[in-house]
Amino acid sequence: MIWRSVTLVSMGLLGAWIGWSVSDRSIPYLYWDFKTLNEPAPGGTLFIEYKVRRDKMCSTIAYRQIIDGGGFLLAIPPSANFPHGVEPVGEERLATSVEIPQSAQPGHSTYRVTRAYQCNWVQTLFAWPILDGPHDFPFTIRQGG
Repeated sequence: MIWRSVTLVSMGLLGAWIGWSVSDRSIPYLYWDFKTLNEPAPGGTLFIEYKVRRDKMCSTIAYRQIIDGGGFLLAIPPSANFPHGVEPVGEERLATSVEIPQSAQPGHSTYRVTRAYQCNWVQTLFAWPILDGPHDFPFTIRQGG
């Protein structure tokens, strides 16, 4: 009799844990208050600073692109990959650097980032990440020289 009760309670707890893991789809990082720190030329480096609040540690992949002054979409390989998340949990200011391709055309441009988070075993096992974005950050590519 006691083993049935223990088994039922154990299965109930296991089911609740699996249900919570499946339903845990909230975006773990909040980015806000961004600013570009420079106006790079083609072949240069763009620096962006922003505030971030992390609610939990998650594996993160950032897929990054630039839409240059001519309206062309340029992928930036490789995408940023943080297999163990970015520490610490809480708020802080971060800066990121983005290499501007030589082929980029000058003018008003956009840095676009889409982040994929894997925060628990369900998201990892079934390749079911939490997607955040795309987020666009306007900046200017200046003439080279």
